[in-house]
Amino acid sequence: MRDMFSYFTRRNIKYIHCTAHKLHLIICNSLNLWVASKKKKNTTDGEEGIETGTMEDDEDEAQISLNQMVRTMSFDTVSLSNEITNDDSESDGTSKEGDDVNGELESNDQLIDATSDEEWMDEEDDDEATDNFIEGINTEETLLDYIPQMVKDTIDKTREIVNTIKGSSILTSFIEKQRLNFNVRVNKKNKIKRRLVIDVRTRWNSTYKMLHTVNLYRDFINDMFKSKGSLDLSAKQRRKLTRVELSSDEWDLLNLIISLLHPFYSATKVLSNTKYPTVGSALYLMKSLEEHLTKEDNNEILNALKQIVLNKFQQYIIDDVEQFNTLKLYSYFDPTGFSALTRVEQTIIEKDITKLYKNLFLSSETSSSSSNQQTKKITNIDKAWQGFLRSTNKDLLQEPIATSTIQSDIKRYRNLATK
Repeated sequence: MRDMFSYFTRRNIKYIHCTAHKLHLIICNSLNLWVASKKKKNTTDGEEGIETGTMEDDEDEAQISLNQMVRTMSFDTVSLSNEITNDDSESDGTSKEGDDVNGELESNDQLIDATSDEEWMDEEDDDEATDNFIEGINTEETLLDYIPQMVKDTIDKTREIVNTIKGSSILTSFIEKQRLNFNVRVNKKNKIKRRLVIDVRTRWNSTYKMLHTVNLYRDFINDMFKSKGSLDLSAKQRRKLTRVELSSDEWDLLNLIISLLHPFYSATKVLSNTKYPTVGSALYLMKSLEEHLTKEDNNEILNALKQIVLNKFQQYIIDDVEQFNTLKLYSYFDPTGFSALTRVEQTIIEKDITKLYKNLFLSSETSSSSSNQQTKKITNIDKAWQGFLRSTNKDLLQEPIATSTIQSDIKRYRNLATK
């Protein structure tokens, strides 16, 4: 097995594509985050046309349909909102109100904490990261089905709300006062430190952060909509606020999208770490995300959203058979990845390892020193491991043997990896 570990650290190995980039493509293209959607209108001669103008009748009918669908939901929006709010609460007892001028999250033990994320853009900087994450993102004009269009419209509205607030000093001041007044009334754990942030095309999780932050600001934003008549805004600004105002059903849909994307956001954070190898973690995360998407929920819209994302997940992960099998092979040598493999997958990989070992190493060992290699005695490191395992009541299942074969090494590795 040590020979196999060395073999897979050679320079000319088969590389695995960036899993974080694949997650980026899955979310961006399944939820149509950056497509230019086509909208239908009735032309004067009765034909269908594409136009970006007003469509009050179509929007009214869509809103009625959305209301009917959302009423069938059984998820607890209050507890979900509280859970997300608690995830974002501050933990630094020395911080003072108003110190969070860069719009970053307060550091804590929750998955939502993103202070250390390199992809967290400065509030005033709308430039996208310079890398290849824009490649493969669908930006073409697309005619969407009802639920994808409903999701896209809600996300687009949310994006426009943030842009509108950030583009007006009056609205920015109003929202900031609301946040400060809220923080005065609540305990330290529930204070909101995060500022509104706009998303970028090169980091899908910037969209998650935008949606999550807007959801935290829900009461503040609703108060802004109610107060737009009394604020010193132009008629154009008031009309814009009226157009982008979210209904209660759209707020609930926003909560659903956040709950759907939360595991993907957490997985992206794990994969973005540069201080430890993530190949084994990648397989474990992919298997867990697949389980998350295939698990049936008790509301119609969430299940439909899961299926939409699952289709893209299968396209970029499962259907890329060569890459997925390579990921499973490399993950076998990481206990985290090993635990994500089924017994059948483990057996297939072990057969491949045995075949590879015989072809690459066994013949050369036999020709050079048959007697020494075939009757290899237990080494000092083997004895040390056996002593440690016995001292912790985790002795190997098999008895120590005088000879070392690839099969015995695999059996020993399996026992160690599952301890």
